[in-house]
Amino acid sequence: MRKKCFKQTKAPQWLGIISFLFISFSNPQLDSISLKSLFIYNFTKHVDWPENGTGQIHIGVVNEPELSEKLQQILKNKKIKEKTYEVIAVQSPDDAQNCQLIFIPARQGYQLKPFLKEMNGRNVLIVTEGNDMAAKGAAISIIENNGRLTFEVNEQAIYKSGLNVSKELIRLGAPVK
Repeated sequence: MRKKCFKQTKAPQWLGIISFLFISFSNPQLDSISLKSLFIYNFTKHVDWPENGTGQIHIGVVNEPELSEKLQQILKNKKIKEKTYEVIAVQSPDDAQNCQLIFIPARQGYQLKPFLKEMNGRNVLIVTEGNDMAAKGAAISIIENNGRLTFEVNEQAIYKSGLNVSKELIRLGAPVK
């Protein structure tokens, strides 16, 4: 029996994503770190996170202290389905054992393969930054396209993660095979 990997969401949630993307792209006040942090936060809202016994969603950020700090500020006092967020500074796959989402920035892209290997078969969403990273196995990759941040989606990687991700999020990203 095949697992269901994509969930239906209500129109208001979908419109929220579109509004977020429009506001993000049209606001020159937002810097790259803030935008990436907002992308990551919005990705978390469109995944059915399995229960992990802690009441938290652990987000690992690989060797990017500035983004970790900004993400922590954004997520402070936020909840999704009664779960709070915890941002964890990660240097290697060993540090990310309790993470449900791992963000690997472009300059740490060489670490994608070890993270994919270590997280294989676990309910972990691997989000990266940079072109071709989704094609190399990341579920989602934040990319720059014509001077604007957007994202690519690797449906096969999402399926392999075992997570249920909203169809709207999948449609908003550029597909990668």
